[in-house]
Amino acid sequence: MSDAAAAPLARADALARAGDLHGAAETLEEALARGADDPAVRTRLGQVQRSLGDLDTALANFERVYASAPNDVSRINLACALDAAGDTPRALALLDQSGALLAASAPARWMAARVFLRAGDFRHGFALYEARWQLGRPELAPRRFAQPRWQGAAAPGARLLVWHEQGLGDTLLALRFAAMANARGLAVCALVQPTLRELAASLPGVGQVITPDMTLPPFDFHIPAFSLPHALGLDVAQAGLGLPCLSPPARRLAKWRALLPPGRAFRIGLAWRSTVYRDDPEVMQSKLLRSLPLAALAPLAALPGVELVSLQVAHGSEEAKRVPGMALTDLTAHIDDMADTAALMAQVDLVVAIDTSVAHVAGCMGVPLLVLLPADADWRWVAGEVQSPWYPAARTFRQTIRNDWRAPVNAAAAAARAMAAPRTPAARFRRWFGGNRSG
Repeated sequence: MSDAAAAPLARADALARAGDLHGAAETLEEALARGADDPAVRTRLGQVQRSLGDLDTALANFERVYASAPNDVSRINLACALDAAGDTPRALALLDQSGALLAASAPARWMAARVFLRAGDFRHGFALYEARWQLGRPELAPRRFAQPRWQGAAAPGARLLVWHEQGLGDTLLALRFAAMANARGLAVCALVQPTLRELAASLPGVGQVITPDMTLPPFDFHIPAFSLPHALGLDVAQAGLGLPCLSPPARRLAKWRALLPPGRAFRIGLAWRSTVYRDDPEVMQSKLLRSLPLAALAPLAALPGVELVSLQVAHGSEEAKRVPGMALTDLTAHIDDMADTAALMAQVDLVVAIDTSVAHVAGCMGVPLLVLLPADADWRWVAGEVQSPWYPAARTFRQTIRNDWRAPVNAAAAAARAMAAPRTPAARFRRWFGGNRSG
């Protein structure tokens, strides 16, 4: 990095930390315009542009850096951008040339892991995904225990602590595989976020559930939740095993049957915004790009014989009031935790959700699920797949134009229409009277 590049990079990083990603991009663009065409400046600009959803411009910058300085670092940055743009074969080919950097650099392994995982190469991807613990990021700080880390070996009679590390949906997705650890002889205790305590207790193979405010029970081994797939040697063909694996407690089901009794309408549960809970502005921006305004779901509201039900805690009521023609049953004030969310889902016929914990709960329960995804979708949904390997009964609908939700929403509405058709008043009329007319 040149001396001329150091100052604009420092200013841009300060702006990004303060949440001003647009200001960071402008600072870097001005530096390039003034002649400080340093690869570090252009690379950082590409990273900021990708966070802002401007993937085409970001990709052009990564291509330019790689053309002028074809080294391992520029190769991996370009590979990740190509993968996000849908060119997975070229991305994997570039990563294959970067073995030295992958061996030496935890950030490079972390970046490459998501490319391999999105390509469905779970064995390679989850091995590289272990690099997250060497990044020094506060939100990925490992828990320290005197007991050894479990590496996947059978251990009849041993007690295994599986601890949460990322989001709610991630915890549920990973804890599904506690049953495989249990089959290797280990009794599993799950340390989960408080809102998951009651719901997680229904997962097969989980013998005990605790939360961070509780005293740890005795255990022999521990493992982070998202290290289970690596320890178990999980491959993509096994990702969808054991479903449905989650069921709401009976008392919660009774509560929600009383609040939302069965009706004639075809009920669609909606979740349209991701909860922003981290301080990292680039992570926050990524979550915003994985959200959409409720008004964008108008094609679902236009379906005949449909009742829309909010699954969106803290967002539903106020936003629905501002969207004309969007009739939304909103009982989310009665939701106390994820067990309530799951019990509410059990009262609907279909869930339509963006990439959030709601989608993972529905997938684990086996509730019919349509997932709306951005063009640069998270690796968990696997590139190019209409069916998620984690949730084979779910269908995914991706943006065909970046940052434009019209195509995936319209496709999901068409799928919902087909599913709702047997429940519409016209269909009931045909079933009841269509065969009884005399000529």
